[in-house]
Amino acid sequence: MAKLDKFIYVAKLFEQVERYDEMVDAMKNVAKLNVELTVEECNLLSVGYNKNFQRFILLTLRHVERLQLPALIERIASCFNSLIVYQLSLLLRDKQKVESAFM
Repeated sequence: MAKLDKFIYVAKLFEQVERYDEMVDAMKNVAKLNVELTVEECNLLSVGYNKNFQRFILLTLRHVERLQLPALIERIASCFNSLIVYQLSLLLRDKQKVESAFM
């Protein structure tokens, strides 16, 4: 089996098992052979890079969410606490108005 065919075969295997980093590495080896790529080989290279990039973005977003979630929860809790305090103050004011009206 020629080097080109071997690298293409390996890239297809890595695609099937969703190992896109290794798929890109195999396709980089194909590109280093200085041969003109077929449409299928170009597609393999494109799929590898796109999936790898999508995975990177997803992991980055998860990391950011994990970092920002406690701060977000704290901000929401403080907003609710402020709202509850405000509503309680309104209720107390209304209670005082009602009590003063009947006394």
